[in-house]
This record gives sequence, C-alpha cells and structure tokens, in this order.
Amino acid sequence: SKVHALGPQSEVPGLLAGMDVGVIASHEEGFCNALMEKLAAGLPVVATNVGGNPEAISGMPGCVLVKPRDPADLARGLLAVLDRLPEPTADREFR
Repeated sequence: SKVHALGPQSEVPGLLAGMDVGVIASHEEGFCNALMEKLAAGLPVVATNVGGNPEAISGMPGCVLVKPRDPADLARGLLAVLDRLPEPTADREFR
C-alpha cells in the first residue's frame, strides 16, 4: 500500500522528495538514469549489482548493492538501509 507506480512524470523532484529510500532492482542495466536522480536527491539507494550501478554508488553513504534476481538479498539490503535512516524525509523536505 506504500508503493505507487506512476509512469512518466514531469514532477520527478517533488516525487523524490517524498521518498525515504530509492530501489533499483534491475536484472540488467547499462547506466541507470533513475539511480542518478535518486542519488542527486540525496536518497539512500538499494541497487542491484549490475551495469553501472556499482560504480555509481561506490562510496555513497547509505547505499547498498544487492544480488540481481535475489528477492531475499533485496529484502536484506532494504532492511539494512531502513534501519539506518534518520527521521524519514525530515532533512529533505525543505531543500
């Protein structure tokens, strides 16, 4: 009930500001623009270890790589990021 698939949006920054965590669960990827948008918004990200994702989140605080096609690893990564969150969205609301 907390996930909304909205399709293409012109108000991406506003949508990202309402998120606590970004998730990129690609099985295959080149260079993920959605990942870069989430990082630019200051979101911690859980991303699969494919394509350019490892390089993009290397050294980024709060970001976790997980195995592709492994729902249990994705869940572990998401829980790890959620456990480290400060007050949800509080530091992003007034950017």
